[in-house]
Amino acid sequence: MPIEVAAAPQASVPAVEPTDGAASAADDARRRSASDVEGASGVSIMRPNGGAAPGSLIIRIPDAETGKLAAAPDRRLVERSRYGLLPKIGADSAKPWQVYARPAGSLPGGVQASARVALLVTGLGISQIATAGAIAKLPGAVTLAFAPYGQELEKHTAAARAEGHEIMLQVPMEAFDYPDNDPGPHTLTARGQLQENLDKLHWAMGRFTGYIGLAARS
Repeated sequence: MPIEVAAAPQASVPAVEPTDGAASAADDARRRSASDVEGASGVSIMRPNGGAAPGSLIIRIPDAETGKLAAAPDRRLVERSRYGLLPKIGADSAKPWQVYARPAGSLPGGVQASARVALLVTGLGISQIATAGAIAKLPGAVTLAFAPYGQELEKHTAAARAEGHEIMLQVPMEAFDYPDNDPGPHTLTARGQLQENLDKLHWAMGRFTGYIGLAARS
């Protein structure tokens, strides 16, 4: 979380005599330096030239981003199949990966980001407890990938998107040591016929909507 740090201007504060009951607490508060406050907060602050903390601090924290995602499914971007709704490019050239994406955030003061880091957590949707925990505890900027085998996938993916998480679909694909390492039913295989693999792919893609892309499950 970007933090802007500046020295607070000096101001005259009238002396207030604490009551006997509050005397010790007031003394302790006066003895706490800015370094003490930073250490207790757990926030690491880097200053130019390795400078020390000033006598007092003003910490400005950017407003929290809503991270609200567009509703899914968008009727422009789906078509019906024997396996459910599959994504498609809309008649207006709208693409699911763009419409369903998490809005890009901004940095304080209009600073342009010089780099971006993407975090993807995979294997969700199978364990109910792990899935619920990831949705609730991970920051909304973390993308969550769901396996096609879980129960209540539509419920979990909707909950993930409501918390601001982009979601992806994991497609079972043949691993190097297949079949000893078998991703599960409907696995796309190197020896499979084109129509057979397309049928398996459509089965996986019809399990839920709102994803921005596919990830391999192997």
